[in-house]
Amino acid sequence: MKKVLFIVLFCFVTLVCNAQIFTKIEHLDKFDDVIKTENVKTLITKTDSTFVIETKGRRPIAYYIFKIVESNCIGDSEVNNHERLVNNVFGYQECYFVSDLPFEEYIKLDEKQANNHAFGLIHRVISRYEFVFEYENELIWLIDFHHANSLGQNIERIIYSK
Repeated sequence: MKKVLFIVLFCFVTLVCNAQIFTKIEHLDKFDDVIKTENVKTLITKTDSTFVIETKGRRPIAYYIFKIVESNCIGDSEVNNHERLVNNVFGYQECYFVSDLPFEEYIKLDEKQANNHAFGLIHRVISRYEFVFEYENELIWLIDFHHANSLGQNIERIIYSK
């Protein structure tokens, strides 16, 4: 009985540790103009194969990780290695190629259909200082070059921030 309780508690703690609550969503076009800003709680949970985005009052969306894009990753969280991201912003970022469909379904699509389900996902953690890492903020943005929203505006990025 103790083993079962320990396993359940461990799984719960693991889930909570990998979940982050974000409070702001910005929709940007290809010129980085803000189209829409929302102040709404969003729970983003990362597992070894997915990012699940649960925005309050909306249906959760799972994004399946197909590949880590090493060429766009900067720094490393594993070895506490943070670097200059832009100007005077330091931290690390991880970049992923994701889809809102599981791999088995995604590979069955033709190129045009597949483009409608392919996204870039960037997870950026920002440090307060340049030489010593101290957590300041965290951003996750979803890059979508192929969809237009209900207003007909092209949304290039959706940024989730704390």
